[in-house]
Amino acid sequence: MADETKTFDIFDDKGEKLADAKPSPVTISNLTPNTEYNGWQIAYAGQSDKATIPAFKTLDVVADAPVVELTAGNALANFKITEGNNRGSAVTNHKVYYTDGTNSGTVSSQGLTGTINNLTNDVEYTVQAVSVNGAGESAKSSAVKVTPKAPVVKMASFAVDNSTLSGAVGATGKVTVSNPAPDNATNKAVNATVEDATVATIKNNGDYTFTVSYLKAGTTTAHFVSQDGGAKQDVAITVTEASAQ
Repeated sequence: MADETKTFDIFDDKGEKLADAKPSPVTISNLTPNTEYNGWQIAYAGQSDKATIPAFKTLDVVADAPVVELTAGNALANFKITEGNNRGSAVTNHKVYYTDGTNSGTVSSQGLTGTINNLTNDVEYTVQAVSVNGAGESAKSSAVKVTPKAPVVKMASFAVDNSTLSGAVGATGKVTVSNPAPDNATNKAVNATVEDATVATIKNNGDYTFTVSYLKAGTTTAHFVSQDGGAKQDVAITVTEASAQ
């Protein structure tokens, strides 16, 4: 029967004592994961006679969680992964998990960059990444959110039915905007302002028509500008005194 009071000294392959008078089982900490060690020896505490410990290999460990950065695109998100600390076997793959709360998916990438395709524009997605080595998947990265967006297409032009307006004080005029182009412009709204609001004012009726009210005799200019700033038109306004009754 083994003497449970015995203690042991452990030496590495260079003869350095790693454990001094430790009872069995002896634990040696802070070894490198996934690494083969050989040439170690064991002896009864304080004794010179040593026995060779058979070669052994420490267990592999997963890498630490990575960090993922995202850039939104048109129905997609580009990702960039920064590896966490890794004391185990080499990272050979990455997985990027994404969900909109209802639909989920995974993208694998051996590299540190890639793209999540076939997303829905204007829907927010939550994304996390893991690093994969021989021990398995790391913990997931902190969650990052991204919302894909369709590219903004600016309005290039539109038409107005009158390039000049004139009328007497107290009367009104009308300008109609039409033919906003291109057809796929993201925002087709048009705003209007008057340079001299003491001469005339302008009201957007919300249906591409604008009502100009003539306030006092004089001249001014109405500026029509697409809301995205891509297209402009000017209308010259002349206001005359009202006819005597």
